[in-house]
Amino acid sequence: MAIEFRCVCGKKLTVPDDAAGRKAKCPSCNAVVNVPGPTPPPTPDDEVEHVSKVDRMVDQLGEDIAQSKERAPQLTQIAVTLAVLAGATLLLTFFLSLDTIVVWILVWLPVSVAGGLIALGMVKADPRTPKLVSFVAPVAVGVNWVTLWSAAASPMGPGVLLALIVGLANVAGYGLLFWYFRRDDTLLLFPPETEDAEVVEDESQPTGGPEAK
Repeated sequence: MAIEFRCVCGKKLTVPDDAAGRKAKCPSCNAVVNVPGPTPPPTPDDEVEHVSKVDRMVDQLGEDIAQSKERAPQLTQIAVTLAVLAGATLLLTFFLSLDTIVVWILVWLPVSVAGGLIALGMVKADPRTPKLVSFVAPVAVGVNWVTLWSAAASPMGPGVLLALIVGLANVAGYGLLFWYFRRDDTLLLFPPETEDAEVVEDESQPTGGPEAK
């Protein structure tokens, strides 16, 4: 058994169970952090209490967002905005595609779901997120660019205006997302693997900051 936790740099670390409550040094950024205690086993009362899967998912998402804000507040804001954009696109394009529902299923549904997965990956610091962005963002920009040209060539009406708004929002949103993930400092927030942390005994080491040189 081992204890897994994240460093302040976002790196996922693992230490033995007996290191609970001690300090460990991150091999990535050399920060010294407190090792959390192991998760206590559920009590009989907890097992009897019925909690729906939806409630557990909502609670877990709230905890993930809170941790993400501490780790990377700017990235968390982008993730929340992207989730809203993906949800709005999913709903609005559904109403716009009632006569061509196959297009919605084959195009807009996958693009919107991928946007939601990217947002979730940013909150959870999933290492697969940058690759998903590099694939989905250009596709989303291309699809919405075609939508913009198609809407611009159609007679103006409420539906066409809505399509223009959706297209512009997605081109701008996914374009900025692709640019943001091209920066090296952004990629550092998505460590590729879990590493073993070095348990240290030096109590004078500053907790949560880089090791003094």
